[in-house]
Amino acid sequence: MRTVYQRNIFIDSESGSSRGDKLSCRLNFPPANFSIKQGAFMRLTLSQFQMKRQYYNINQYNNTFFLYDPAGPTYTPITIAPGNYTTFGALATAIQTAVAAVVGGSTCTHDPITRKFTITLGGAAPAASYFVSFQLKKQGPPSGVNPDFKFMDTHEILGGYPTRDGFGATPVNLFGTSVGPGAHVTPFVVALTSEECLYVRTTLQTNNFQSTGFELDTPLVSNEVIPTQILARIPLPTSVYQTATDQEFVTFEDPNNLFSVVMDIQQLSGVEFFLTDDKSRPIPSVASGQADAGLLNYKMTMKWEVLEHEAPPSMRPVTEPRPDVMKVSQSFH
Repeated sequence: MRTVYQRNIFIDSESGSSRGDKLSCRLNFPPANFSIKQGAFMRLTLSQFQMKRQYYNINQYNNTFFLYDPAGPTYTPITIAPGNYTTFGALATAIQTAVAAVVGGSTCTHDPITRKFTITLGGAAPAASYFVSFQLKKQGPPSGVNPDFKFMDTHEILGGYPTRDGFGATPVNLFGTSVGPGAHVTPFVVALTSEECLYVRTTLQTNNFQSTGFELDTPLVSNEVIPTQILARIPLPTSVYQTATDQEFVTFEDPNNLFSVVMDIQQLSGVEFFLTDDKSRPIPSVASGQADAGLLNYKMTMKWEVLEHEAPPSMRPVTEPRPDVMKVSQSFH
């Protein structure tokens, strides 16, 4: 297909934002300007995206885990203070503060060689206790666990094993096998953030598909691909916001039309765009009302095109030479 007409649409999410921190942008397109004739198609492509990074890398999605005591059983929440942690040393200090608030005398250190944390539980910890982090999609949390903490990415921060759907009566030990007072070493490398990319989604029929890991209400372990609302994937310049390297903005420009949707409709009317993380959750806010206050806005440039099928060579009109041209040509023979 070939493009016969195009125009740019400059979007500020604050203009059509819905209430709450969903980071959605609902827009109405004037029918006279966004209609096409029968047999043509329209395409909408994300060309540019920019957003200030006004949220924390340690937040409500990845800062809570539990000290589990099977004798109860009891689950004692451990909450890392939300914030912008740019070094593992600073994060280790925050983890130590959180654990020590539950079990006095506990410590946390980071090894830059192994890239692991060592959490040393104080002597008052129950003998059989161990750390737990939940990532439950369908299954409800066990008794004593707030449903707000049933799906967390904390295991990615701590480099451990999550407890997922189907775990039964006993949760998975986050750090493997260590229990009780003493050292608990993370089995895998740790991270400053669990965020990988931002995702622009839309209520339009995208005709795109995704694996099930991108949604909270679908099984995590599945070999299926399912229809998706994802329109574009926005890579992040760094893992965390760094003032020293001037990474305040998340910026994306696409000259190759990677992220587009072709629509077999004659008119574009109401459309909603919304921004999520890779699990379809809203971008974490620092405090309630941040999006409503206009402090999580994003800007986008969308390219709207009218497409038509190109006629095959056999159906293209043939231009015959004019008779006078033929006479002149023949006179030279």
